[in-house]
Amino acid sequence: MRARSYLFSCFALSVRSAPQNLALNWSPNGYGPDGPWNAITISVGGNSSYNPVNQTSVDVLPGGMWSSYIPTSQACNAESTPNPQCGRPGTTWDPVLYSDSLNVFISPTGGPSNGADGNWFTEQALSVYAKNAPDNFTVYNANLISYSNITVTNPDGSRRVPELGGFSLGGNNPAQEFDRTSIDEPSLKIEMPIAGLYNNSYIPSYSYGLHYGSASLGYGGSLVLGGYDAARMIGPISTYEHDAGVVQLRDIGIGVETGGSPFSFTNKSGILMTNQSEPGPVTVAIDPTTPYLLLPNATCHELSNYLPIEFDTKLKFWLWRTSDPAYKKIVTSASYLSFTLPPNYLTTETNPVVIKVPFILLNLTLDVGIVDTPTQYFPCLDTNNPAGPAAYSLGRAFLQAAYTGANLGENTAWIAQAPGPNIQQSGPAWTDIDDNVQYPTTTTSGHPDQRFNDTWATHWTPLPLPNKVQSGGNSNNNGTSTSGLSTDAKAGIGVGVALGALAVIGIAAFLWLRHRRKQRTARSELANTSRGDEKYVYKGGNHQTQPAELVQDPAELAGPEHAMEMPGSVMPHDPTPGYGGR
Repeated sequence: MRARSYLFSCFALSVRSAPQNLALNWSPNGYGPDGPWNAITISVGGNSSYNPVNQTSVDVLPGGMWSSYIPTSQACNAESTPNPQCGRPGTTWDPVLYSDSLNVFISPTGGPSNGADGNWFTEQALSVYAKNAPDNFTVYNANLISYSNITVTNPDGSRRVPELGGFSLGGNNPAQEFDRTSIDEPSLKIEMPIAGLYNNSYIPSYSYGLHYGSASLGYGGSLVLGGYDAARMIGPISTYEHDAGVVQLRDIGIGVETGGSPFSFTNKSGILMTNQSEPGPVTVAIDPTTPYLLLPNATCHELSNYLPIEFDTKLKFWLWRTSDPAYKKIVTSASYLSFTLPPNYLTTETNPVVIKVPFILLNLTLDVGIVDTPTQYFPCLDTNNPAGPAAYSLGRAFLQAAYTGANLGENTAWIAQAPGPNIQQSGPAWTDIDDNVQYPTTTTSGHPDQRFNDTWATHWTPLPLPNKVQSGGNSNNNGTSTSGLSTDAKAGIGVGVALGALAVIGIAAFLWLRHRRKQRTARSELANTSRGDEKYVYKGGNHQTQPAELVQDPAELAGPEHAMEMPGSVMPHDPTPGYGGR
């Protein structure tokens, strides 16, 4: 029986002296009828004999487990209404079949079979290119599927052809193995690309770190194999077990990082609702394969109480009401949607981790393939009937502002706050993760809040602060402002109170002295009329003392007039009604 190269692990095109992390190249193009989204560039095709002559360079979306997949050019005709974006240069791959390669067809359910639907595992190569290494690095016998018939189901039930394939971020095992009892061949063992790179000592661990960035803002993504980018991580991290696949989402809130608020509050928590309309928590998967925030239906509806969004019953998407004055204020200001996650369970840390996603990143676009004309939407996708522990998920919309990663060899995964686009000025900080390291130990230096604000400063426009209210005030969970008066206002009130007290004291002294003078006069007159033997006794009567009036009006304090307002639920800058607390 002819030996097959898939029975061996991997071969290399080049040899490095020591393993190091690989920071993969990203495409300059944005993709998706529901983004746009950044993508990485890889090469596929060929094998140990023919590579790299017959390789094809393709853009793919990083995310998912087990198999990497790429559509063929034939897949673009899978639907009666083709997606005009499908088939763009660098998005499809038509494999060349070699005489010494083994091609295993698979069924739509993913199990191997012969001759089903034109989809196959192939004994072909996958190569990655890194910014921090001069060579490409190739895994032969990669876990790679070429699809000629693949569609994506939209929320309204319509189907479309995907624009791009996907790059696997690994699996709980470094390889998938299939029994081949139906034919005279040994069992089929296919390696994950990241595992293959690790097994050949190209990278120091079976791990990765991922941040999607924002294609609409020109903020490139980051995918590091065998390590992470410390410059893309701000503050503490949340950890969970990778094979569990889910993490607890404790709450969702709305906040304002700096400047005035487009809402009638500056901070609000308690927005996460279960489908029983009760406050969370819920378990969620961190899933780069989905574009959306897949959350309980009640949560999306709760958000609509504060955001100018409405549910389109035909498209089944939440759309921004772009004609609403609040829309522009919200998506351009320094306001954000927050996600509260557990602390790092591998440490003694007890404080939760809060990920802030600026609303500018949640102003996404539906395009051809879903709608006929570009339409702004809010990526909350509701579901009523969770099918399992990972039914809810935080997808690419979340990963525009969050950094995620895993060391699959240690079965640990993590999430951290990612910075804004200005991080590109300071450059990357690619860092290795060794075999036995469970989570990143290096993050960006400096105060997390200040770092977050600085890296977003040139991409949002903070609203002006109200004249009489400090920016440091907080709000309670009902959205009622508890901001204090400004320093100047407090000083003015203090001066006014002091002067008022002096005026009262002066008037009291004046009246007391006047009363004393009257008493002395009365005693003098009584003495004069009491001379001789007559005695005059005061017997009373109905005379009532009239209040004394000042000769002139009281003097007013000089200076400009100031109307002092006490803090209230409505801010002086008159936010649009209907988007405040309840």
